[in-house]
Amino acid sequence: MDEDPLVKILKIFLLIILGSVAAFSQTVKSPDGHLTLQFKLAEDGSPRYSLNFGDKLVIRESRLGIELDGQPDLADHFHIVNSEITETDQTWKPVWGEVSEIRDRHRQLTVTLEQKLNDKTPARRLVLRFRIFNDGIGFRYEFPVQDGLKYFIVKGEGTEINLTGDHKAFWIPGNYDTNEYAYSTTKLSEIDALASSKRQTEIGTRSPIADNVVQTPLMMKTAEGLYINIHEAALVDYPAMYLAIDRQNFGAKVKLAPNAVGSAAFLQTPAKTPWRTPSLLATKRPTSLHLRSFLISTNPQRSPILRG
Repeated sequence: MDEDPLVKILKIFLLIILGSVAAFSQTVKSPDGHLTLQFKLAEDGSPRYSLNFGDKLVIRESRLGIELDGQPDLADHFHIVNSEITETDQTWKPVWGEVSEIRDRHRQLTVTLEQKLNDKTPARRLVLRFRIFNDGIGFRYEFPVQDGLKYFIVKGEGTEINLTGDHKAFWIPGNYDTNEYAYSTTKLSEIDALASSKRQTEIGTRSPIADNVVQTPLMMKTAEGLYINIHEAALVDYPAMYLAIDRQNFGAKVKLAPNAVGSAAFLQTPAKTPWRTPSLLATKRPTSLHLRSFLISTNPQRSPILRG
């Protein structure tokens, strides 16, 4: 017996919808076209991103997500609710600083995701906001007001920053008590935070986290002479970020400073994380890194234009 034509049409339509969800991707370039951010939703519904500087891949495909305590993580089984690209080009005057004016020029990708795990629990929404500047990128997680997520505890992040090689790294050990270490210069594969901490006996109170955990900012130099800096901005009502280095695959994963029982953040919607800035300060002039306007523009400023 032949299948009803209407059933065939419905099946085709469903396949198209499912395929578009699984293959969703969005590409955004910096205003000058040098940086290219690609965002995608993988087949398991997990959000991922990558970054190119010109024709060079700088950040390999990396996962994004939030790990929660007492409820399922905001990590996969998402679908796209909305995606929007906007552009900003404005100049503002800081109250104080090294320059009298800051130019805030960037393109912004805002992706609203929804996670529906089963019919018994309400859907939950997560907003990913990316800003792509000429000299770097930043992204953060936002939690809008919703029935499915009101009060919640963040125990960690699934944020990855997967690099493309065994870069030269300038780092200090991840430590909850001090950041007064002298910097070490090694390959990513050679990072040993425990050994470095042990050598620096002039620091009285030391609590190194693990042998592969470093503090931010983490500066790196590629074999091609490109400088990369990973840091954070607008750190307000949220724990500080450390980086757990994968010394075999040359990746980094965000690690949050916990409280005494291991929880990282107690939040109520609406809420947002700091900006994660794998600030691909993509430059061959490392002396200019501290003046990068995008880092300043992603921090709150007491100025006529409130940043952040």
